Amino acid sequence: MRLRPQASPEGEPLVEVWARERGAAVAARLAADTSFGADVGLPLDVRRAVFTNTFDAHRLAAQASAQGKGEEMTERLFRAYFADGLNIADAAVLDRLATETGVTTTSGGADALQAELARAAAGVPAQAWGACRWT
Repeated sequence: MRLRPQASPEGEPLVEVWARERGAAVAARLAADTSFGADVGLPLDVRRAVFTNTFDAHRLAAQASAQGKGEEMTERLFRAYFADGLNIADAAVLDRLATETGVTTTSGGADALQAELARAAAGVPAQAWGACRWT
């Protein structure tokens, strides 16, 4: 589910978004916490994360799921975003990640994904969105 569908595909450092929206002290505290993901073997470095529009990444994940590689692709996208500091809205980045995971991409699927995201968002209580605004 996309928390910020209006985010720019050009991207900006996630820590800068946090600083602007929550204050520099909160952003610094979150950026300094290196425990995120460590217990599952996926150390996250939010200082490198690029806040961006994730629609095309979701589309790629949906295509991967249709090919039986959804979990692998989702994990790779997550690592690209939180650990590698890649802009997961960039078409070249997504093409590279698809190749790495053996996913064949197509240009279609946007309308179906938009409908599914709208359906999922309709089932999420408004107060839950407020609690999830960190990305």
